Amino acid sequence: KEQALEGASLSSLMEAGRSCKYEDIASLREALRWMERKDRLGQDMFLLGAPGPLRRWLAMHYCRGAGRQFTYLAITRDTTESDLKQRREITADGSCVFRDQEVVRAALLGHVLLLDGLHRAERNVLPVLNNLLENREMALEDGRFLVPAARYARLARSAPQAAASTLVPVHPGFRVIALALPVPPYAGNPLDPPLRSRFQGRHIALLRGSALLRLLRSQAPAQPALDHSRQQHARLVAFSDHLQRLAVDQAGLPGVEARSVAYRHLPTFGTRACLIAARLLATFSALPLSTVLERLLPLCAFQQEQGRDLVARLLDIVRQRDTQYPAVSVYRLHSVCTPDDQHGETNMIRGEPSSTLLLCSVVFEQPSLCVRAACGRLAQCMPLQTNSILSELLQSHVIGVDMCLIGPQGSGKSTIVQQFAATLGYEVESFFLYGDMCARDLVLQRSTSSSGETIWKPTPLIRAMILGRVCVLDGLHRLNPGTLAILHRLLQDRELSVLEDTELVSAPIHSAFRVVAIANSPSRENPWLLIDPDYFQLFTFHIVDPIAALLRSEAEQDQQEFSRLLVSISPACSLKLAESLVQFACRIHAISSSPLFQGLYPISFRQLVRLSRYAAQFPADVRNFVLRTMLATFLPRLAREEIGRALDAAHLVPQSEPALENRVLPEIRIDTDSQTVQIGSVCLERMRPQAPALVPHVLFFDMPHHLCILEEMAKDFAFGDHLLLLGNQGVGKNKLADRFLELLNQEREYIQLHRDTTVNSLTIAPSLVGGVIQWQDSPLVRAMKYGRVLMTDEVDKAPTEVVCALKGLIEDGEILLADGRRFVSAERLEKQKQRSSPTNLDCHAYEEQLNAPCFPIHPRFRVIALANRPGYPFLGNDFFAEMGDVFACHAVPNPDPHSEGMMLRGYGPDVPEETLHRLIGAFAELRHLSDQELLSYPYSTRELVNVIRHLQEYPDEPISRALESVFDFDCFDAEVQRVVVEVFEAHGIQLAHSLSDSRRCVLAESEPLGEFVFRGTLERSYAFKQLRQPLLHTRLHSRRVQLDDALEQRSRTLEERSASLLTEELFHCTFTSSSQSDSPAKVLAAVALSTFPALFAVLTSHPLQLHLARLDRSEHRSVHITTVRLLDAPHSPYEKPHAPLIRPALRFVDELSCILVCDPHTQCIFAVHICPSSGRMQALNSVQLPRSSQPITEWFLSPVQAEGAASHVSFVLFAPFASNLCLLRIQKPSFNQINIELYDCVLPDPLRVRRVVVASPTRWTLELSVGSDRYCECTLDEKCSGITVQELHSNFSKHLPHQSAHFLGEQALPRTMLPASFSSSGVSRTQLDQFFLGSSALEELTLLFGLGCTEPSALHTSYAMWFSLPRTLSASPEQNYAVPTKYCSDYLPEARLFVTTTTTDETCILQAIDLQKNTKRTLSLARKYEPIFTDLASSSSSGAKRSISDVIALLEVDGCCLVVHRDGTLRGIELREKELIKMKNAFLRDLDSTQPENHPDHLLDQDRRDGAEGGGSAAGGYFSDDPQNGGGNGSGSGDGNGDGDGGTGGAGSGSSAAGQGGGQGKLLKDMEFRGKTPSSEGGSRRAGGSTDLDLAQEERVLTEALQSAHEAKVKRLDPLQNKIGLGMDAYDRLFKAVSQEITQIRFALQSAEAKEKERVWTRNQPLGEIDESRLVDLAAGERNVFKRRAVPDRSFGNFFQRHPKRIRFVMDCSRSMSHFNDADRRLDRMVACAVMIMESFAEMQHKFEYSIVGHDGESPLIPFVEWRAPPVDAAARLQVIEMMFYNALYCGSGDHTLAATQHAIEEVVREEGDDYFVVVLSDANLSSYGISAHSLASVLQSDPRVQAFIVFIAGDETATQLQNELPPGRCHICVDTARLPIIFREIFSSTFLAAL
Repeated sequence: KEQALEGASLSSLMEAGRSCKYEDIASLREALRWMERKDRLGQDMFLLGAPGPLRRWLAMHYCRGAGRQFTYLAITRDTTESDLKQRREITADGSCVFRDQEVVRAALLGHVLLLDGLHRAERNVLPVLNNLLENREMALEDGRFLVPAARYARLARSAPQAAASTLVPVHPGFRVIALALPVPPYAGNPLDPPLRSRFQGRHIALLRGSALLRLLRSQAPAQPALDHSRQQHARLVAFSDHLQRLAVDQAGLPGVEARSVAYRHLPTFGTRACLIAARLLATFSALPLSTVLERLLPLCAFQQEQGRDLVARLLDIVRQRDTQYPAVSVYRLHSVCTPDDQHGETNMIRGEPSSTLLLCSVVFEQPSLCVRAACGRLAQCMPLQTNSILSELLQSHVIGVDMCLIGPQGSGKSTIVQQFAATLGYEVESFFLYGDMCARDLVLQRSTSSSGETIWKPTPLIRAMILGRVCVLDGLHRLNPGTLAILHRLLQDRELSVLEDTELVSAPIHSAFRVVAIANSPSRENPWLLIDPDYFQLFTFHIVDPIAALLRSEAEQDQQEFSRLLVSISPACSLKLAESLVQFACRIHAISSSPLFQGLYPISFRQLVRLSRYAAQFPADVRNFVLRTMLATFLPRLAREEIGRALDAAHLVPQSEPALENRVLPEIRIDTDSQTVQIGSVCLERMRPQAPALVPHVLFFDMPHHLCILEEMAKDFAFGDHLLLLGNQGVGKNKLADRFLELLNQEREYIQLHRDTTVNSLTIAPSLVGGVIQWQDSPLVRAMKYGRVLMTDEVDKAPTEVVCALKGLIEDGEILLADGRRFVSAERLEKQKQRSSPTNLDCHAYEEQLNAPCFPIHPRFRVIALANRPGYPFLGNDFFAEMGDVFACHAVPNPDPHSEGMMLRGYGPDVPEETLHRLIGAFAELRHLSDQELLSYPYSTRELVNVIRHLQEYPDEPISRALESVFDFDCFDAEVQRVVVEVFEAHGIQLAHSLSDSRRCVLAESEPLGEFVFRGTLERSYAFKQLRQPLLHTRLHSRRVQLDDALEQRSRTLEERSASLLTEELFHCTFTSSSQSDSPAKVLAAVALSTFPALFAVLTSHPLQLHLARLDRSEHRSVHITTVRLLDAPHSPYEKPHAPLIRPALRFVDELSCILVCDPHTQCIFAVHICPSSGRMQALNSVQLPRSSQPITEWFLSPVQAEGAASHVSFVLFAPFASNLCLLRIQKPSFNQINIELYDCVLPDPLRVRRVVVASPTRWTLELSVGSDRYCECTLDEKCSGITVQELHSNFSKHLPHQSAHFLGEQALPRTMLPASFSSSGVSRTQLDQFFLGSSALEELTLLFGLGCTEPSALHTSYAMWFSLPRTLSASPEQNYAVPTKYCSDYLPEARLFVTTTTTDETCILQAIDLQKNTKRTLSLARKYEPIFTDLASSSSSGAKRSISDVIALLEVDGCCLVVHRDGTLRGIELREKELIKMKNAFLRDLDSTQPENHPDHLLDQDRRDGAEGGGSAAGGYFSDDPQNGGGNGSGSGDGNGDGDGGTGGAGSGSSAAGQGGGQGKLLKDMEFRGKTPSSEGGSRRAGGSTDLDLAQEERVLTEALQSAHEAKVKRLDPLQNKIGLGMDAYDRLFKAVSQEITQIRFALQSAEAKEKERVWTRNQPLGEIDESRLVDLAAGERNVFKRRAVPDRSFGNFFQRHPKRIRFVMDCSRSMSHFNDADRRLDRMVACAVMIMESFAEMQHKFEYSIVGHDGESPLIPFVEWRAPPVDAAARLQVIEMMFYNALYCGSGDHTLAATQHAIEEVVREEGDDYFVVVLSDANLSSYGISAHSLASVLQSDPRVQAFIVFIAGDETATQLQNELPPGRCHICVDTARLPIIFREIFSSTFLAAL
């Protein structure tokens, strides 16, 4: 008897396999004849062919025609020996019996056994059939033995007792027909040779041509329009034939890749697909053929480019032909009529009436058509909501085909299915699929009865099949390949084989039964549609992606309609807001597919609905909600910037709303009472728990950061959303969730997920008790039943297919448990009851038995999921990508400094405040470095809390001991140790020697000062008239304040320099404004007290205070501070916290022993008297100056000391850019009293004072602000009655910039201080008198002579002479370098050094100039973050990167240089040479005692001195200076004349290209190729280039470049000869410069490879762990009931990378790279990038193939690293970089960027690769070479297979235009070459690593 369930359908489509007349088709007729012959011979058959049901249909047709009964068995990957032979069952009495399975039953009954899908079986499973196939013998588990019938007959005659005991005869009519795909070329497991030899094979080819056409016309005759139908059939057959020919042609091409495309990446348009298309065209004759084909062959299925392009071209041809038919339409759904009794028809099952089939009328329009279709039995259909997808589904439903909805997650697939079912009145059986499912789980579920008997329970699929419902297979993409094979016969023929001993064996299949599958769009990671090619024969596919549809249509009407749909879902949302949201979602969707925006996922429809609902409720917070929904906090920089631009374009941000990083955390309060809790602006109800023990109680400290997150959580909780908290480890996710539930008084169920979590352990766990299966509710089930909150921790650690079991529960409100219970949301359950008919129209006999018990989900049930953020360095799965859109997401970053300080104070109330501040600052900096990917581990608040707790408990232990428990994990990573030590030392914390044992001496070296440049002279010109201006005399009265009670005293501990790092920095500390607040000072000015070596004064704001500080470095190592508040300035703007810093003047008057303060805001002068003996402040005098008519912005005090009057001092007081000039005469008649006389004058128009230099007591030099380089001289009368003004004539040889020198006029230096080489300027030293020092932003040093001369004859006719020393910073117009403007300078008289500081946003460069020795030392002060405890209330994010504070003053205190920053940071710098020598000798002695003998004395860290982050140019290059081989320098011209001095070991030479200096000497430490200048030819070419090329010129340039690329002459360099003498020490420096980038890239590569090799659970194993899903089988005695971990078999897409990714790097080795290397180190950093490439890809040849080539002015192709021949060790890599240096040093001028790019793109695709990349580096001025942005963009995008990137060094306007034309991230402009390795690393992260 055939054990199969058969059903009738509305159309003959399901009967095609039964009703087809195979004898009418010649090829099939021959196959049937062959099968008959083999049957007569008693041979088993094997039918091979393309995917599709044709082979099965043919085999069944033969059995029916021959009168043979058959048994069907679908072979899957889960098929075991028990499924083939016998299965154990337990009876009610507890005994174990064996049940024969299909193979044994067929053998005993003489049936034909159809084994379908042998290629899906796992290895070594089918050999169990070998003996049965060969000899018709098989040993059974129950002891019986199958023998051939003839042998059994002989044994029965000879030994009847033996034959009757255990022997069983095999029926002589038993035959086996196997069906499978040929492997190879198709995917699957190949046949075992012993098994193959037992079959007779036959290839069943696909029907083609006339045969297929005859079949189509017989199965789907066209009645309305016969001619049109025949044309459509012919076109359909032509398409099928053409697609088959493409596959054949592709398979005939040479190479494995071509066969892979033919059989794995091209679909098989089989017979059933043709029948479906013909049926659709017959029923809906106006449908375009292209539309029908797109439903059967969705393009999204083809992830391989070549296969997708072939199918797309065919569909384009069909689409073009469709336009020739005017009657083409799409059939939009109009209405569905409610079924009634008269529409009932009898459902015929094998001719016997079984049930009533309800039919409804489906009405379409455009054109109008009314058809009858099956419908459900609910009382009435739901109101119709028409859309195109619903119309498509109903069309497929009408012809009786199952459907599959494909789309991205959250696109509305489930909603459409529910709408489809409601429209037709169907009941829905939801079946959630997951990866651990086996084939049997789709049909039946094994369990036990109450008596312990094994039973089988139906699945939702079986219930829907029997009761005529819609079964929704949710998550089809998660099933393993081949699992769905068990349903092929059901989906294609409506026949299903079930177990013989179940009660369902005689149940009919209802004709109204439909299957709707839901799946995510195929991707390269999971190309599920191509993994199993039979999918194309099962469903019609419908794409659900509304956002992508809007992008394709680009119609404003469609966007408006979609916006109205949002408004209908969220009525509170306005239409304008909905349109903005749709516009934003479309833009994000358009860019999210780019690999450059790694981690940026498109906005799903589900998220868009949530956004509209939230934006309507909180319109002012929409930006914040969008950013946290998309986890913008954790996205790369490019993705965050693109989100910001999309928000701005959509006008979603109010104009008044600040950026997220600048938002000030609001003050949020929490108020609770017995019934409600108020969290900020949200009020929630408090629960009354039934189990108070389940309410969490947590130690929680309220802080602004966490309170803001709690408020956002409360908002989403009030909406009824489930919450997802993502963040780094240790940021407080668990505490936030527990605190939130504690406030709500809500019960909590907790479950922690991990790698071994299964669906059963997540939902309901089985156990075997007394032989009976008992189910234990998991925390999830208990939370659903009792209305608790389920907290799922570490959801990213569990397999994604496991946690996806929650998706249906969270989004659809429904879940089916393994014990048969179904939980449904109360709202959905009520709707089902309302829609259900009170009386059943058809009470099926099996309905009561089949219906699963249904339970409501408690309305208070919620899920709070906790996970680490996705991506590097966390090793979990990307839970957010899989299920993030079903949750309301909250990014939980580390707390801001203020919040973190409040929390840590709670954990450590006794820990000193200063210690807290240092630790917070250090950890914030470490986190910032981690965010910048400079550190791999993200140090979290949890580690900091543990440190604080340790210090609280053990206060006597040092901080370093507490930190050991955090940083001992990094004890084997020297680079991480170095960074950690430097960070903590920068914050004043000395780590233990376990981390800081790499001790180094980093002292700046002396460098030659260079030559002074004569700028010009200032001369007296009698052509200018002398003007006499009177002085207005005013006597000012002072007020005296006693300071005995107003002084505040405290001390600050000095942070000594690191014991492991010797630098010039001796100590540092932070100057605070007061002891009460301990807030940092905003320093306005500072001055040293010359008569007191250790004293200095600091003037601060907020409020205006004067601090007298004593530096004590002998015993206490601290700064003792005495503070007085200047009380006479009550209206000073310094009282306001955010007042503008208008600097007052501060001077110490040694003669008067007082400190003068001039406040420009109140025009007050304060005099603080200092006791000469004790150095303490004793009294305060204040004087009010008359109000000035002109606004004062900044005041200067220039002292004028009267001769012979120790107690009488004069000052010149002026306001810059004003006409007022004042003279203050200050006398001190008594100890604590001063008298001030004011002499004021107004200069005539248009004279405005810009700067004053006081040359003598009666002569001043004024620099004017009118015009350029204008000066005048002012002479004071003897009686101070007036001044004489005479303008000076300037005779400057070169124009000086507006930022002229700042002269230090307080002290003139004698000419003996001049360097010995100064006479080279052409001026005799005997002619020079005293001089003044000065400097500016563009000049290191300025010397001004003659201002102090009494007679002009001393300098002949010159009044003053100006000499300057230009800075080494290049000011070339081609380099767009920003000149630093934060500048400070001073002269240290004791050290006899002129010190300048230049501050940028990145670093602070200090230069100490020794004029006598003609040397300078340059050092980079370590970049500091703004003190982390500054203005804590306004801090918005932890570890936010701040600009380094500019220097206010340089003081000489206690012999050292004290650098005073505006933010209150004080640094003590030792600059005296003798003291530095002592420090170095002591350090080296200590180092020799701790280091082994072979340890070097010291290692010069060049990168620190020149500012590794991009600031300063102190010591360029990665190479150290060699004292035995000096660098060369020289000069030359283009005609071959040149000279040079090579130094020690170097020689100068000239050439036709350029003068060469030091060609044979060692490289300079700065890589200064000073003798190299661009050739005259190259320079003129650059200067003469035009940027405005017409079309013809542009075409010519592009043509020449392409021709040059095709005819590229390889320029080969000999690595043995083309050397420049670099050693391994140079390579070590290059390696260290990029070691962090190398570590990060290699870690990411290894993590991706480890993830690819990650093992998974494999089931049906004889050994391992017990499989909890097979406990019944275990109890029954089955053997293969274990599971164990193994590497999965991944055969498609990126699960298995078939070919390595091919990458070509094109480096710029042109002349300009070496020429400008001394300015910005571009060549050094380019070769460092080459080292990064070679080191990162070492031992990764199986994943990446790369080559490195160069281009210069002579050739577009200079090979450095060939394909498949990477350098094997450091020595080989050193040869590569030496060739790069050599070529850049000696090549000719010119540029081949365009040709090199084209050649690289053509070369990289010459061989097969998984992906193709090209990265080009160029420093060319494109416009000068006639290269337009359009031409270069066309080359970069010439091959769509290649992702090409280009990096410009200091690019021009053309490069900027190119950056706008190319997709974001494809073009980078690197103005600061220090970012070059970072840019390369970003390209690596966003492309190469993202593609893994």
